[in-house]
Amino acid sequence: MLKTPSQLLNDDWLLDHHDYYTSTYYTSGDGAMQWWLDLDDSDDTVSHPTLSGASGHRAANVLLNIDYLYYGHIMSSAAIATGGFLYVGSHFHQHLAATQYVAPLMADFDLNITTRSSIRYCNQETRFTVEWTNVHLRDKPSDGNFTFQVTIFNDSRIVFVYKQIPIALSEISENIHPVKVGISDAYYFDIPLEQNKVKRQIFQYHAVVLDETKVVSNSAILLQPLPTCNIYSTCESCVSSDIGFNCSWCSRLQRCSSGFDRHRQLWVENGCDNQTSNTICTSASKKPTSKNKVTEPQKKPPQVTVAIPTESYKTSVSPSSQVVTVHVSGTSVNTRIAISVVIAVLIFILIVGPVMWVCYAYRYPTTKSGMCLLELQRNHLSRNNSRDVKYKYQPQLDVMKPVQSGSDQPGTDPTTPMWM
Repeated sequence: MLKTPSQLLNDDWLLDHHDYYTSTYYTSGDGAMQWWLDLDDSDDTVSHPTLSGASGHRAANVLLNIDYLYYGHIMSSAAIATGGFLYVGSHFHQHLAATQYVAPLMADFDLNITTRSSIRYCNQETRFTVEWTNVHLRDKPSDGNFTFQVTIFNDSRIVFVYKQIPIALSEISENIHPVKVGISDAYYFDIPLEQNKVKRQIFQYHAVVLDETKVVSNSAILLQPLPTCNIYSTCESCVSSDIGFNCSWCSRLQRCSSGFDRHRQLWVENGCDNQTSNTICTSASKKPTSKNKVTEPQKKPPQVTVAIPTESYKTSVSPSSQVVTVHVSGTSVNTRIAISVVIAVLIFILIVGPVMWVCYAYRYPTTKSGMCLLELQRNHLSRNNSRDVKYKYQPQLDVMKPVQSGSDQPGTDPTTPMWM
């Protein structure tokens, strides 16, 4: 029987709160290994025929016997990767390690070093478990065997369990392959090109980065989902929600969202992000109550302090009204006022200007500014090797269910994406 944190000793677990998930670290062997599923005793265990013994970076999709929520999106499949993670994206591509991953331990593993290495999974009605058994690092096989599991439950909980971790994760090289422990999600923007092609851009909007120092032998990490805007299906439930997100209802799409999920392109293209916060639900004919409205606090004008030899003065500039208040000690007041205004304006432009540009570019990714920001993000990802690692992908292992229009499930697009 699984124990809850309250049933364990205080030094056996640690709770961490994130925006989309809470994480609980289990450090004692007894408390952690309650989550371990012995695949040797299960009749549903399958040794993956493609991935077990693979020497390269490979991944294969599996249709699950459960439906689960991932960042509020309904999913029923996952791609198992030799690199110690699951890919749960809605589109197939080669850069699986970049984002939309569930990573108990993402690293450069080689399953062809020893015949004892394998990837097994158990696909049940209440849970889906994948185990990387006796896998070795490609560049340092002498470091020992790694054995760990990830389980996705039908109530959308995710648990990472570590049976054997021979070295500290900080000693694993990231020169070829990224090392990650956590989960992430992203949305896509498609820009039509000629000849029935599109340029597909990937924007990661959230990641849960877990503490790698707690990944040791006989430990576990439990991720429990928190409510998100996109789980609400009516206007009333959306605008009256109090879950930590600023949920808005888009009547054109009949969808609730904070503006950042996998359907962001539809949200932007249909003008949902430009709606006022005072949404009126036609069926109820009521406005959201005042407790659900987000009121921006009145901000004081930023103050910039400038030091001048032999004299000192303080200038505060209000960006909205451009009213300047100056406190001066000494002589040559007009000259000092002019200098202070020029310096304050320069500082304002240098500091606030780039921030406003980044916000604009992130909000409108299809503009020239957005494309430039995307290129900067791409270069940053390339330096971290997340996009450099390419996986050979097997689209399906089991018979796939038909993908409905607008579904979050992976499918084949009518257009040919050109990945950035």
